[in-house]
Amino acid sequence: MDAALVRRWGDDLASAGPTRWWVAERDGHAVGFAGAGASRDPVGAGLGELDTIAVDPPHWRTGVGGALMAVALADLTERFREAILWTVAGHDQALGFYRATGWVADGGTRSRGREVSLRHRLGAG
Repeated sequence: MDAALVRRWGDDLASAGPTRWWVAERDGHAVGFAGAGASRDPVGAGLGELDTIAVDPPHWRTGVGGALMAVALADLTERFREAILWTVAGHDQALGFYRATGWVADGGTRSRGREVSLRHRLGAG
């Protein structure tokens, strides 16, 4: 895993910063996590971002991802009118999950096309 990313997550978790984090547990073990906050890219003022959502593969399709997404979207809705997320281009399973939870591809790319963006209208702000 990228050491800079791990360091940033550690800094975010140790501070009361703008990114909020949730951990899903089963039988006392972490099986997934999600983070959401203000967009880190200067795309537009007042834009939220689903920073990360990850579920341990043995717990895919058990409701963990959906529960984490629901909590993250509820939090984003309290703070923003719209949110963005970035994911790996061509990762069909992730893209299907995002579409099923209301995210829509917006045509954005970065990292030389390796990442694509999706948006979600929220309603608050």
